[in-house]
Amino acid sequence: MQARSSPVVHAVRWPEVFVKERKVDDPQFFKSLGAILEHEISDHEKEKIDMAFVNFDSSIPSWEVHVIRRFFKAAESMTFSTPRKSARAMLDDRDYETGQARSYARWLDARDLHEALSAERFDSITHPKTNADRRLIYIYGLSPEYIISLVKSASNLQISALRDTICKHVAFETSIRIHIPHETSRWMLYEANVSVVISGWDHHQWVGWAFSNTLSDPTCEDEDEEEAEVNEDYFATDGNGPDDGRIVIADSPIWDPREYWLHIVNIRMVIIHKEWSWLIMNVARRIETREPDLKLAIESESPEAQQQVSVWLTLTKRLLRRLDEKFSTTMHIWSNFSASGGHIEYLSEMPGTNLQLFVITTPLVLALQYFGADKDIFSFERNAKTFGIAICVLFSVLSVLAYVLNLLNHGRRELYRKLRLEREEMVI
Repeated sequence: MQARSSPVVHAVRWPEVFVKERKVDDPQFFKSLGAILEHEISDHEKEKIDMAFVNFDSSIPSWEVHVIRRFFKAAESMTFSTPRKSARAMLDDRDYETGQARSYARWLDARDLHEALSAERFDSITHPKTNADRRLIYIYGLSPEYIISLVKSASNLQISALRDTICKHVAFETSIRIHIPHETSRWMLYEANVSVVISGWDHHQWVGWAFSNTLSDPTCEDEDEEEAEVNEDYFATDGNGPDDGRIVIADSPIWDPREYWLHIVNIRMVIIHKEWSWLIMNVARRIETREPDLKLAIESESPEAQQQVSVWLTLTKRLLRRLDEKFSTTMHIWSNFSASGGHIEYLSEMPGTNLQLFVITTPLVLALQYFGADKDIFSFERNAKTFGIAICVLFSVLSVLAYVLNLLNHGRRELYRKLRLEREEMVI
């Protein structure tokens, strides 16, 4: 007989070292290689970009390099009927002690972004009064020029997280995860095609990237005077906060990286709920409105009418199958993330985390499970209208409860932060 060893289960815990403020030497990845981009993207520059995406620990060809090369090649041959603005990036650098932000133009092109990111994050000559403890980089419509600017200015501890994020965003891969490297101190999470990533070495000094390819171009929207007065954080809604009813004020930053990510994911999930609800109700309504015509066509003896019914049913089945695959993939990824031993446990020590995630997913999951069941449990009719009402009622009740608890939690954190600063001043 051969004894079988039990699989080793690694504890999923948030390292305590991340909570402590640390000084880490983290130079730029390409600092010793000199400039990559001077005027345009040359073959030599592309080779340097390849270096940032090659896995030197493996003899297997890099899929990341293949994805990036294909993206660069496609971008060169792509033509747009409506040209985009060249400046599509926003940069928010803030000092932890003062809360002040460095001054940049509202929208930055790739060259301006690289120039800003090339300045020292800490003890900068160009920004002597503000360190970039908390850095947020938002880019709408990621392009090769912006990829080069990001890779050129990324640090050694950021490059792995950045290249993984860029590749997943370019390849439209869906994932939600947290990565704790064995030898470095960074963590990151991803969300669908709107990629939101956090990378850093403690709770006070970290970088966030957000890449978005939404339908509405935020760089082309005209703002009125009232909206211009609000400095909105585009990580949450791509600048559509007033329309979505949820505005994250950039001048009131959330310093805890996990709390910030959860806040952004909460808002993004609310938007996703609305989109899925609208999609399901709209498809159901269109099918219901076609039922009388389909019955008449089936009962008729016209071959042409029956052929049209057959084509319509085939296309509808194909659409429903595609929607089912997309939603099943999303739910599978969420199930892995939130399962026992999943990456959600990195967040379990945060007060109210489980409740926040419960509020985000429960309304849609419960509604879909009930409306997809074979038998009725309640007396009301199951249709598109009652589906929307059920989601709204469930989400409203749970959101109010979560909001109250979040206010209490936020007040407690601010109190602890002030007490910590007072203790540090007394020590000095």
